[in-house]
Amino acid sequence: MKDRVKEFKRIPASELIPNEKNWRRHPREQVQAFQEVLDEVGFADVVIVREVDGGYEIIDGHMRTGMLQDETLPAIVLDLTDEEAEIVLTTMDPLGAMAQKNDEKLDELVDGLAEDLKERLKDIPHMSDEPERDDSTPTREPLVCPECGHEFGG
Repeated sequence: MKDRVKEFKRIPASELIPNEKNWRRHPREQVQAFQEVLDEVGFADVVIVREVDGGYEIIDGHMRTGMLQDETLPAIVLDLTDEEAEIVLTTMDPLGAMAQKNDEKLDELVDGLAEDLKERLKDIPHMSDEPERDDSTPTREPLVCPECGHEFGG
């Protein structure tokens, strides 16, 4: 296994360079829900970046960076080529979304939350009993790894 983590450092959000190929869009509800978590817990994640000429380009964490422009953020710096960065940018969220929900464990976690926090977080997917989206239907051609030919998504 290749370890692509080069270093951990704290970088001012205002100095991070948005990735021009970022495909994610963040609806108001997501931003509000994230703000609720920030207000309750604080920042508990890292931004994933890679070093490029002129600074650090964001691979994951565009919304967090945009919301916290006046802050210094914890970041993991990866050693990736342009092509590898595109693979990570393309697949990180879809791979995470493939995880299945354990309703019993989630119910235990939610039951332990304060009532006001439960109410504020109810619009987050997986936190409510509303049906989940079915993202299993392919919407585009799969991404093919140029090195091994493995297909991602579709």
